[in-house]
Amino acid sequence: MYFGVTSSDAEDLWDYAIQKLNTYPLAYLLLTEPRVGALSVLPLDDPSIHQPLRNARFRTLYGGVLIGAGGFTPSTALEAVGAGAYDMIAFGRWFLSNPDLPERLLLGNPLNLYDRTTFYGGGSVGYTDYPEFSHKQNATGSHYELIEQNLIRAAKNSK
Repeated sequence: MYFGVTSSDAEDLWDYAIQKLNTYPLAYLLLTEPRVGALSVLPLDDPSIHQPLRNARFRTLYGGVLIGAGGFTPSTALEAVGAGAYDMIAFGRWFLSNPDLPERLLLGNPLNLYDRTTFYGGGSVGYTDYPEFSHKQNATGSHYELIEQNLIRAAKNSK
């Protein structure tokens, strides 16, 4: 059930729709994993990062570029691409809190921990004030805590 809509054959319906998309010259297909986390929890306590991939099965049905989104961490993104489930991963939460996310991922720099309760809140806090990475970030008094990328995965595995 999704927004009150149900289907007795939802899996078959999605399979048909995804296969039909192969007949169109799409640049890509973006699928959002149905992993919803609570807005008021800390990133490492977010239940969405602990849920398995549900849309990976569509890789066998769709022949074009497939992008996944929804609850990925740096390490789970690498795993999903490495396993062939997706060609690319789109980030939301981690990108909002790390305006220089591609560079941080590439260099292995720590990430700003996000605060979802401030996303799209009408002000600059939590939306436009996350700093780019600087080795002096903690010394400059940023009010955002940093976390090493490998610790995000460690926290996930510890549950």
